[in-house]
Amino acid sequence: MELEETVTEVGGGAEVEADAGTVAEIAAPSGSDAQGGAGEERCQTPVDGESRDLYDEETRRLQAVLDAQRPVLERLMERYGVAKGDLNGLRAAVEAEDARRAKEAADLAALLEETARRAALERERALVQNILAQGVRPSENGAAAQTGVTARVDPARMTPAQRAEIARRAARGEKITFC
Repeated sequence: MELEETVTEVGGGAEVEADAGTVAEIAAPSGSDAQGGAGEERCQTPVDGESRDLYDEETRRLQAVLDAQRPVLERLMERYGVAKGDLNGLRAAVEAEDARRAKEAADLAALLEETARRAALERERALVQNILAQGVRPSENGAAAQTGVTARVDPARMTPAQRAEIARRAARGEKITFC
């Protein structure tokens, strides 16, 4: 397919106007006839109108996507201190940040684990000290497992031995009551 326009090439500082032939002739590197192969077949295919339209449409779509992402990329480059347009530098900076955050997360997880372990040991020590303290001190009134028992004694039903025992206790100064 012949291009309908004339291509202006700049070579060695001088302009040379040449009538453009097919796209394949322009795109083919010099000496490609001697090389042969699949690359040559691809370069021999002319770009027709419909393919060119699809190519242009896809190029415009990709350019629009790039234009939409450009502010985000520029902010990221500014944030990471990367030269404007250096995508490889941005990638390296983001990977370094990811590695730093992964290490930080691992350190925090280890710290949390150590804190939980220490808290468990502290609770265990407190429990042991509480158990030891309960065994040493006397039990408190009302803290016993049994309920208090109230026995009513009728002096008329007492045996002579029981009455003698109560008399001895009263003689020692104990206060005796019959409720």
